[in-house]
This record gives sequence, structure tokens and C-alpha cells, in this order.
Amino acid sequence: MSKSQSTSSRRQRLHSKQHSIASVLFNFFSSMELAVSILVVIAIAAIIGTVLQQNQPYNDYIIKFGVFWFDVFKALGLFNIYSSTWFVLLLGFLLLSTSVCLYRNTPVMIKEWRSFRLQITEKSLQLMHMSAQRHLSMPLETVQNRVQALLQQGGYQYKSIVQADGAVLIAAKKGAMSRLGYILSHLSIIVIALGALSDGNLYLRYKALQGTLQPETRDIPASEVPAISRLSAEENPAFRGNISLPEGYSTRLVFLPLDEGYLVQDLPFTVHLKDFRITHYASGQPKSFESDILIYEHDIKNAKAFTVAVNHPVIYKGYAIYQASFEDGGSVLQLAVHALDRKAKSRIIDTTVGQNYPIASLWGDITLEMEDFRLFNINPNPDAEKTGKKFINLGPSFTFKVRNAEGEATQFENYMSPIMQQGRAFFLTGMRNDAAKPYQFLHIPADDKHSLQRFFAFLQLLQDKTAIHTIAVQATTASLLAAEQKNTALIENIAQSMTRLIDLFLAGGFEGIVKYIETNVPKEKRSTVNAAYMKVLQSILVAAYREVLNTEGITRINEKQALFYDDAINAIASLPAYGIGFYLQLKDFTHIQASGFQITKSPGQNIVYLGCILLITGIFFLFYLSHKRIWFRLTEKGASETTLQFAGSGERHQKAFEKEFIQLTTLLDANTTWQSVR
Repeated sequence: MSKSQSTSSRRQRLHSKQHSIASVLFNFFSSMELAVSILVVIAIAAIIGTVLQQNQPYNDYIIKFGVFWFDVFKALGLFNIYSSTWFVLLLGFLLLSTSVCLYRNTPVMIKEWRSFRLQITEKSLQLMHMSAQRHLSMPLETVQNRVQALLQQGGYQYKSIVQADGAVLIAAKKGAMSRLGYILSHLSIIVIALGALSDGNLYLRYKALQGTLQPETRDIPASEVPAISRLSAEENPAFRGNISLPEGYSTRLVFLPLDEGYLVQDLPFTVHLKDFRITHYASGQPKSFESDILIYEHDIKNAKAFTVAVNHPVIYKGYAIYQASFEDGGSVLQLAVHALDRKAKSRIIDTTVGQNYPIASLWGDITLEMEDFRLFNINPNPDAEKTGKKFINLGPSFTFKVRNAEGEATQFENYMSPIMQQGRAFFLTGMRNDAAKPYQFLHIPADDKHSLQRFFAFLQLLQDKTAIHTIAVQATTASLLAAEQKNTALIENIAQSMTRLIDLFLAGGFEGIVKYIETNVPKEKRSTVNAAYMKVLQSILVAAYREVLNTEGITRINEKQALFYDDAINAIASLPAYGIGFYLQLKDFTHIQASGFQITKSPGQNIVYLGCILLITGIFFLFYLSHKRIWFRLTEKGASETTLQFAGSGERHQKAFEKEFIQLTTLLDANTTWQSVR
């Protein structure tokens, strides 16, 4: 073999190999299995995206699912499915697969659409399910004219040829447009995929890969976001972003989530929230909410007024503004700081939801992070059977975090008004160290005036060592005089023991006293010492409580005041686990609402609508049009004798076609005899 022949052979093998790989890839992408598999995965993803609310703050997902499942869902991209890389790739594969399939089968469909199948044989007609044969006493030409007239009346297209044996074959068809249904349905998937991809974040990811765009991960004001994390109004062809706008405020930008950060997207107009309204069901769930907004490009004097409501977006110059949510917009809160230990100082502070309030305290520098304010708290009514009301409003509440210098935070939820439980009023304050766990509530009893005055007077008296020592001396002296004993040294010794017990109680509650006994008392004496300590503690606590009541002008303890004492002691015993040395009481507020908007720019929306129209049209052609074919074979047996063999087939609606086929046979000459072939 010559060198040129060898080179030619290698080229042929290489070309054959390349052709083989191309053929395998072509068959793979045009396969029905691949398209169906992709469609199933996309459908599952769409269901997940519908059930699982998208583009929410990560803390909301952590609270709802916990840290473990949050990490799993985040890794799968389920919190932003429609912009995730894998979903975009699926759409790309679906587009490719459907395009190849359409390219492969459309010529066949068109050929089948136009073909009359004039090559059919006599035997093939006899083997068809609907087939008959008739012997007519009339010339072949007359029969042919009669058959063609019947076909025209039935709406059939037909062609005729003379076969090799001299027989005339008439091929007719109707409903060939059903083939167009296949083409339109596949074309609609391509169009919808193109529309979805054009509205995706391909442009953002392309810019990110280039390094000219980088998501911002810091929690900083929008004005401080660097240029590499910003997009101009003309730059981004499609986006879906969110803003939270307080009443009376305006904005010209939206925030776009991308990966673990966000981008700032400028708008070509300004949105101003004029008013926000919300109504509730009896259960407390939002019934409806809507926003009155002004949109202007340069001057608010030329603003256009709109109302945005759920399922009723505002469309302005290709931008859609949806009513998505609502939240607090920076309500102003007046808080009373009540000291819970000797280190804290009581005072009044003014703060705003969404802002931080630094506090320099004796136990270290801390920061109050005001998170939220709720005007209504509708809960199931525990006394529904008695009152007939299924739900009750617990009144305003606010949530905040206390963060220490090390960055550790504890979250709290406090109610403004006392809440009735078992016939008694309590101020509720909840605490938790993990956002995924429920609040643990501290119940602080309210006095006869539904205030905290008596509780904190009692607590402050117990924290005053001098006052407690005086009360202890008085109680001990009265006890010894009743026993006809008076020993100054003994009185002082007992008073000091009582004061130390109060210190132990304030520092650790009842558990603190038990731990002290377990550490300092032999095991065989602990039970006796514990009973003695509790008896002494009870006596000094009751004496201190009587002192508080005396300052209110109350000389006798009735059942109501006794219950208050029990509730107050339980609350004070729980204070060591409360986490901070003060209690925040909401005294007054100015409520400011914020409306959550989703603003989208979707140039592919009309493309998707076109795809939907194509899909509906294609489905109509596929399911409501049946491609029907009928063949008539006329054989001349003499001058006035003709044998007519005819058969038909339909792709769907077989019973309807069979009925039509039988009706067609009855229209032929009734005086002639005919016999079924099958």
C-alpha cells in the first residue's frame, strides 16, 4: 500500500468515526426518552418552586427547616430554583433535544401530510380492519364519478391513478392538519424554553464569569454598594428583584439575589409608597393587602398614581410591579428599661425597628438590634367555649436581639399588654438562643393596675441588701420575742443568714440554693438543711412582700395578692436563666408599615405567551383532528360491471371513523349487492 493510500484510509476511518459519534449524539438528543426525562425533572422542579417560597431571607428558611435541611436545600439550589445553574442547563438541554427532534421528524411529517399513499395494493386493502367489496352493475367511469362526488361531499381530498393491471385507485384523506399538531406542540416547547432562558439570569452569570460583576455579601446601605455589584437601568435585559418600601419613602432601585449575595439594580423611574392597607380574617391571617404608589421619572409633580394589590400588578413601561409581602417599615418605639439585677439601671429609651442601639453596661458592651414590631397578634382563644370567640388579639409585640461583644446573640419577643392566663394577668417575654427553636416565655405577673410597678418594687427590695437585712432583723427579733428570747448576737447571725439566702435565690433561683447545699453540706444532712433553708427563705420573702404591700396601703393579703406572690416568686426564680439583666417594656409606639414589592422586567414574557398559544393550538390539532384515509380500487369486469373494493383507517376516534365509513357505504347504490371482506 502506498503512502497516499494509507493516508486516505486513515482519513476515511477518522471521518467514519466522527460521523459515528455525530450520529450517536444526534440520536441521543432526538430521543423521546431524553425529552420526557427532562420534562419530568423540570415539572418536579416547578412543583418544588411553587410549594417552597422562593428568594426569601436565609434566616426564614433556617427557622422553618432547621440548619441541616437548610444546608441540603441550599446546596441543591431549591431556594432560587428558576435561576439555579442546573435548572438553566435543563432548559438548555430541553431546547436542544426538542429542536433536534423537530429537525429530524418535521420533514417526515410534512411528507406524510402531503402524501396520498397511491402505492397501496389490493391485498393491503383487504387486510385493513375496515374493508369492504361491492359488485356494481355500472361502468367504471360512472362508479368513479360517483365515488369522487361522495368524497367531495364528505370533505375529503383525493387523487386517482391507473395501476399496472388497469384498475383505478382513488386515494382520499381528511384531517391531515393533525400532523401540524405535532410540529406546533414541539415548536411551542422550543419557544417557551427560549422565553424562559431570555428571562433568566444568564446575562448576570456571564458577567460574573467575566469578573466584571460580583455579588455583594455585606449588609450595608445601598449607597455604599460598590460599582462592581451594581447594574444600570439600561444594562440588564431581564431581572426579578425585591424591595421593601416604608410608607412615605421612595426608591429607584431593587435588590437582585445572586448566589449567596445580592446585586443593586437601578430603575429608570422612582417608586413612592403613599399608603399601605391590610385587612385580616378573624383568625388573624391577612385577608388582603394593597399599596397606593406614585411612579415618576424626574419630578414627583408629574407622578402617576397606581394601586398595587395581590394578583393585580402594575405594568409600567415594560416593568411589572407585584404586591409580594409586607413588614414593619421602621416603627418608632419608646421602651422602658427595667433593671432585673443590681448592675442594670432603669431608664427610658427611644429606638426604631431595623436599627441598633448600643448599651454600655457593667457586664460588658452590648447592642440592642430591633428586629420587628407587630401591631396584631391573633391567637386561638383558650376560653373559646366560654366566650364564643375562637381567636383573641394579644396586642402589639416587638422582637429584638441582644448581641454581646463576641457577636453572640439572644433573641427576645415582648408583648406590650398583659395577657390573661388562668384568670391572672402576665407580661410575657420570650427568649431563645437558636432561631430554629421556639421561644421560652417568662411570665411576669401584673398587679391590680395591670402594671409592673408591684413586681419591680418587690424585686428591687430583694436586691437592696440593707433593706433586706433590716427586714430580717425585724422578723428575727419578733420571732425571738415571741419565744421570750432576746439575743442580739443571735439576731444578727440569723439576719445575715437570711440575707445570704436571698443573694443565693436572686443569683440562681431555687436551683441555686439546692446546688449550694449539695456543695457545702454533707449528704446525710442535706434534706434537713434544705427544709430549714426553704423555711427561712419563705419567711424573709413573705416579710419583704408584706413590706411592698404596706407601701401600697394594703395591710391584709387576700387570695388575689397571694397568687401574685406565688407568680412573682416563680418569675424571680427564673430570672437567672433569662439571659440579660433588664426587661424591655413597650410604653408607646408610632407604627410605620412597609410594603414588599417584586419588580420584574420580562422581555421573554410575550415569547412564553406565544409558546402557550402554539401549545394550545398544537394540542387541539392533535386531540380533536383525526387523520383519516380511504382508498377505493375500481376494477372493470365488463362493459357495465365494476368491482369496487374500498378500505379506510383513522389515527384516533376509531368508533367515530367506523361510523363515518359505514355511512359512506350506505350512500352507494342500494340496489347492488356487496359483501364484507373482513
